[in-house]
Amino acid sequence: MPSKRVDLYTFSTKGFSTQGVKTVYHSYKSDEHHKYPYRTNYKYNKDHYEMPGYVVGENDRLSLEFYKGSKRVYERSIQVSGMTGNINDEDINNLAIPSIIHSDFCASFGLYYSDSGTMAGLTNAHQFYGTISENQSRWMEKLFNDIGTDKYKNLKLSDMILPGSHDSGMYLSQPNHYFAAFANTQKDSIGNQLALGSRIFDFRPGKLTDGWALRLYADGLPWYLKLLFGMVGIGGAAALELIFQKYKNEVRHIHGIVPGETYHSTLSQIVNFLDKNPKEIVVINAVSNGIADAIELATKKELDKIMADVIKQHDSSLKVGDKSSLKKSVEELINTQERLIVIGNNKILGAGKGIKVKGSYSDKQYQSSNSKNVINAIKDLNKDSWSGKDLIEMSLQLTATATKGGMARIGTGNFQATSPLFATKPATDMLTYPWIMNNNIKKDNQGALVAAYNDFYDPALTAVVVEALKEKLR
Repeated sequence: MPSKRVDLYTFSTKGFSTQGVKTVYHSYKSDEHHKYPYRTNYKYNKDHYEMPGYVVGENDRLSLEFYKGSKRVYERSIQVSGMTGNINDEDINNLAIPSIIHSDFCASFGLYYSDSGTMAGLTNAHQFYGTISENQSRWMEKLFNDIGTDKYKNLKLSDMILPGSHDSGMYLSQPNHYFAAFANTQKDSIGNQLALGSRIFDFRPGKLTDGWALRLYADGLPWYLKLLFGMVGIGGAAALELIFQKYKNEVRHIHGIVPGETYHSTLSQIVNFLDKNPKEIVVINAVSNGIADAIELATKKELDKIMADVIKQHDSSLKVGDKSSLKKSVEELINTQERLIVIGNNKILGAGKGIKVKGSYSDKQYQSSNSKNVINAIKDLNKDSWSGKDLIEMSLQLTATATKGGMARIGTGNFQATSPLFATKPATDMLTYPWIMNNNIKKDNQGALVAAYNDFYDPALTAVVVEALKEKLR
């Protein structure tokens, strides 16, 4: 009998739980509901579900239910054909909607729509995941209250670990699903990422200026762009420039060549959040990493002008900090309203103004579909000396889009849900999140702020970082 496997990953914090429910539809038995017990708090769980193919057109449904106490507060599901492995289109679109943010909880979910084979290490099982926790809008305030007055007064920002989003501005709709599957690393707006708990944003500011596509072709296209353009049917620089015409000459997040959110909107969402949450602190790391040479980088002067405009538009009393803010106490930062801190590298901020960074990322380790590479890389980083650095970057996501198997899956798919980033996220999180939560990050930051970045930001990352911080600051 043919069947299709679905891997279900779930995570919940205290007071919340998740449940998988499989409903079987076929001609030989009445409907069945296979309910699984509530999952253990603060644990990443994985279950396998076989969706058998009995009769063409009669498909099984797998539901992921989110609970607060005994009350079901949300549900997402997929209908799967065991005969073909296909997922109902409407279900795929539903899983592309943003995370659910309520005053007393937040929930995130995602889906990888696999094909029938394995492409260079990508799984042939659908990957379905969900996480739920309390609303994380004020996790810093709660942490500062929990650790006591003495520790709060002596706590520097550089003593902390901040959960953050990787390629933070890459969540907007793209011209087609190929570009979305290739470049989009988030599914939530900056505002939602903040409510889910992200406090450091990896922003890569650049501009698509006149002639950028000609410069790109003149430099020679890398192999993955050649494949991508072939999928989309782009015949040359003029066609490429036309696709992104409406994004020209604005400072935006740029992933390779693909534009995302504007810097203005990013700042506006952050300032709005900080004005409503007076004991939260946010860091923006403005870097040039991953921006193609053909793209014009934003200048510090441009970034400062946009920041001043946004602060004025919001009539905000916020003060903007820089790398010196990392060495200040969180009490001072909050009392002086210096709660929006912009750091970055020399290419963006100017010679001598960038921060000193040590990170886990390397092309050799991360351009892969092997989740063990990530946990090994952050373990190695944890063993190294951090002395003399301003920022330690733990990258928790693989870059499977930079593998030939990953690009092949983008080419054969019809939805953003075929992104190889969704294929590797849950299995990788299942290794890295417990490692962080179990307080494995070294106790002494050696004067450096630690950032834990991930794709498709979810509240589980916030929860495990907060647990690690509680242990670290005891």
